[in-house]
Amino acid sequence: MKRPLDLLLDLARAQKVDLGKISIIALVDQFLAVLEQARRVRLELAADWLVMAAWLSPG
Repeated sequence: MKRPLDLLLDLARAQKVDLGKISIIALVDQFLAVLEQARRVRLELAADWLVMAAWLSPG
């Protein structure tokens, strides 16, 4: 994942508007949504690894 400022700038550029006219609230909402999605992916990945470990355990 990129650094937070890089992600914010990418989101700002995606809106294709003057940076002075961007809705900061909309930008932050998008940023928080990306962070939440990344958190979920990490949790799902961790769960997958735990399931695999359980299947491979000898006991």
